[in-house]
Amino acid sequence: MQIKIYFFSLLFITLALLLYGCSGSDLSENITLQTQEELSSAEFNQANFIQETPTYQGDIQENEIGASSSEFQDSSQATLSSEVTGETGQNTTTGGDTEIEQIEEIEIPPVDPSKGFSAPEFSLSTITGSNLTLSELRGKNVVLNYWKSWCVPCMEELVALENLHRTYQDENLIILSVNGIEDDNLDDVNKIIQEKDLTYPVILDYGEVFWKSYKVLFLPTSFFIDEQGVIRDIAIGGDSEADFKLRIDQLITDQL
Repeated sequence: MQIKIYFFSLLFITLALLLYGCSGSDLSENITLQTQEELSSAEFNQANFIQETPTYQGDIQENEIGASSSEFQDSSQATLSSEVTGETGQNTTTGGDTEIEQIEEIEIPPVDPSKGFSAPEFSLSTITGSNLTLSELRGKNVVLNYWKSWCVPCMEELVALENLHRTYQDENLIILSVNGIEDDNLDDVNKIIQEKDLTYPVILDYGEVFWKSYKVLFLPTSFFIDEQGVIRDIAIGGDSEADFKLRIDQLITDQL
């Protein structure tokens, strides 16, 4: 009887161990499978995160680069605008490494029939009937000689100026003879032009336009005007041909 009880007890224990082993193996397999699934899911998510991360970082870098580029352009435009307008009021233009500054204009003296001032403008008729304006001669040196037919020293200067006109006719020089016709006689003027064989222009001062604007007080009077229309010297009274030549040479060489 005891043997049977012992046998059945051993059998029960054996069956219990077998059942426990099977259930433990299944549990272990379930735990192992669940663990693998969780690990696979975690690895999959990590892989996706790694793939997505560069795109996110790339977006950040592109945004940062775009912002830096925008700031640089804004700064460049502000700098260029400041350089173009000039903080000190100077007009400058910047292009590359070259800066071009606006060229200052030449200061023109005020109009006055005096040495160092701009010669007064006039527009008068010549003995041949054509019109002559002083501003049309800008860019040339000009000698204006004012005279009348009854003035003896004037006659001597007319001859001297004719000789100098022929000498300097190929130079940048114009010699003009201005006759005070309002206090003279046209026939006498024409006769003198023929006798002296004058070939340079003779202007008739009708209305005393020249006499008044140039404030002529003595006969003869000569004005030496440079290329910019500025009076460089005034000769009053009779001068010799040598005196005229000296002043003309100085006028042409900008030494008067």
